[in-house]
Amino acid sequence: MSPSISQRWRVVLTKLFMVGMLVLLAASGAQAARATGTTYSGRATAVRASVLGVNTVLADTGALPSSGGAQNASLVHKSVSGLLTADVLHAATIAEGDRSRSESSLARLHLTVGGSTITANFAMARAQAVCTSNGPVVKGSAEVVNLSINGQTINVTKDPNQSINLPGGRVVLNEQKISGTGQNRSITVVGLRVVLDGVADVAIVRASAGITCAGEPTDAKQDFVTGGGCIAAPSCDRGSFNIAAGIKNGGLWGHLNYRDRGTDLKVKSTGITSYTVVNATTRRIKGTAEINGKGGFTFVIEVSDNGEPGKDNDTFKIKLSNGYYAEGKLNCGNIQLHKPGKCSCS
Repeated sequence: MSPSISQRWRVVLTKLFMVGMLVLLAASGAQAARATGTTYSGRATAVRASVLGVNTVLADTGALPSSGGAQNASLVHKSVSGLLTADVLHAATIAEGDRSRSESSLARLHLTVGGSTITANFAMARAQAVCTSNGPVVKGSAEVVNLSINGQTINVTKDPNQSINLPGGRVVLNEQKISGTGQNRSITVVGLRVVLDGVADVAIVRASAGITCAGEPTDAKQDFVTGGGCIAAPSCDRGSFNIAAGIKNGGLWGHLNYRDRGTDLKVKSTGITSYTVVNATTRRIKGTAEINGKGGFTFVIEVSDNGEPGKDNDTFKIKLSNGYYAEGKLNCGNIQLHKPGKCSCS
């Protein structure tokens, strides 16, 4: 073989080797990308009911995409003939970085199903799934305040899956279901579930969160606050509220609902115009609102997440452009900050 031919073969072989290495590097890069692809699930619903084949769904976020995100739904008041009335229905689900969280709440529940009457001043369900160094960890909680069933006051424990018998069925409080194996975990929490065999299945405040951990998850980049609860109102009645707010993909996001039954005041946000990080625990939200169905009003809200539980620790403040003002520590419910970075989840 001549020297020139030998030289050409060396060039060809060198190029083939380089192409092969590039293919291997691309494949390994794709595998690495797949290995760090944490995925999420989440959904929250204030009411999901099926009674004699008739379905009712109120304040439903819908399911999060597997890439995560933030979704919310709310109502200031709702009445469904023959079934229920409730105030400040709220649902929110947020997932990014190393966590997925969902919550739902409502106030002033009056539920009639299968001949039984169930009332509660407030109900809330919360679910979270977090990637840790030991794999995925899930946690759930529920709060049901001043529960009465057929006129009888019920002692609500903090234990999951507390069951109370009904004629032909049962009520389950803080129902928790956990599923998944390996690097996948999910949890669904229902604050109050009524099951009448063959007749009805009613879930009041339902929240689910799930995560599949793959490699080191990225830090959360966005800041949100969510919550629902009650404070003492100027009317000497309860001021019931819900809130979801933050910066989503560079834009303002969220809702506010507030009701003071002592003055028959109903506030429903029509837009979020400002979201400010006041300090490590407090957020200020401004927006436009309808008051008792009439537009043209504005609001300023300040909420503080001062730790768990929210009751007696977290605070809520509201100021309306019509002069109404109320503030105080939460008598029920919770404020939850969703901060950038790794989850300092409790």
